[in-house]
Amino acid sequence: AACDGLVELAEPDQELKRLVQIGTPLTFGAISNDLFHLITVAFIANFISTDSMVAYVIVHLMLSLTNEVVGAVSDAESTLCSHALSMGNWLLAGQYAQIAIIVVIFV
Repeated sequence: AACDGLVELAEPDQELKRLVQIGTPLTFGAISNDLFHLITVAFIANFISTDSMVAYVIVHLMLSLTNEVVGAVSDAESTLCSHALSMGNWLLAGQYAQIAIIVVIFV
């Protein structure tokens, strides 16, 4: 009886079909992005030097990490300010914005 419920949950429904339809291009986009990055690294290593490749990878890693941190701070600030403004608390929204600015400056 428990297996019947599991099979019923695993059957594709309309929502799953829509998620696969939306997720497939995004997945291929992410894979192609990583593939092109890998090809770039291979060209740099092959035609310039391995030292240049290491420098490229480290710079790309640091820029990507910084971009992720700034994006996360921006997303958190947007959510927190939206909640504060919906409660009519302008002071709290301003504090959240100031904290986000300070964090982004130090990153």
